[in-house]
Parts: sequence; C-alpha cells; structure tokens
Amino acid sequence: MLYGSHFAKMDDVGRLRLPADIKNAIEQKWGRHLFITSLDGTEIKIYPLTVWQDIARRLEDGPSFEPAVIKFTDLTSYYGRVASLDGQGRTVIPPLLRETASLDGECILLGKINHLSLWNRQVFVEKRLQSPITPEELRTIASFGR
Repeated sequence: MLYGSHFAKMDDVGRLRLPADIKNAIEQKWGRHLFITSLDGTEIKIYPLTVWQDIARRLEDGPSFEPAVIKFTDLTSYYGRVASLDGQGRTVIPPLLRETASLDGECILLGKINHLSLWNRQVFVEKRLQSPITPEELRTIASFGR
C-alpha cells in the first residue's frame, strides 16, 4: 500500500526519484513497470503497470462507444506512457506531462493506496485551499465498507 506525502524534485532529464520505502513497496507488490498518465495535465498519476492493466480490463468489459470511456481513454492515452523504475528508484516523467504539470520546481508525491499522485507543490496547495474537504464528503467516505 502506498501512503503519505513526500517532497520530490526531478533531475535535469526529467527523472523522478521515488523515496526508498515507496520504491520498495511498489517493487515488492507490483514489480518495476509503471504506467504514467493524467486526466487533466496537472495531476500526474503513476500506476504500477499491473494496477493499470486491471483498470484497462474493466474498461474492456464495457461498451467502447460509451462517451465517458472514450474521453477517459483519450486523455489517459494522450498523456500516458509505460515506464520502469531503474535500480535507484528513478523513472522518467514524459516531457508533455512535465510541461503541462509545471514540474520545474518542488513537487509533492502522494500515496493513493495503489498508485501515486505527483503535483507541482504550489499548484497542489492552492487547489486544496480553494476546495477543502466538506462535511458531506466526509460522510460519504464514512459510509464506505458498511
């Protein structure tokens, strides 16, 4: 499971180094292969490839002409790329995503249970300040698993 937040920076060629505990958790449970994508160009989603393949299988079982599926696959394919972790826990973030997500400064890497979310830190903080979690959203979350 992937939890918590970590500050990160990319090197000059766009490689993101994952913290050792995150790297180890991914490799032990899912292996080294990743799928890196986005739905909006600002939040980068880093999936272990097997997790992404499970998502793709669920989509494959539905109607391919469904507008939501078309939009989702258009966006995830446009931004998406298969990648791998190297021995030092680094992966290259595709240039298109580095540009659209403004990943030229400090980044924040968030664990999302079975994938990671990578943001420009300032953009993430501003977004969370503009849209804090509401009591209604907390009630919805509390109802899960009952």
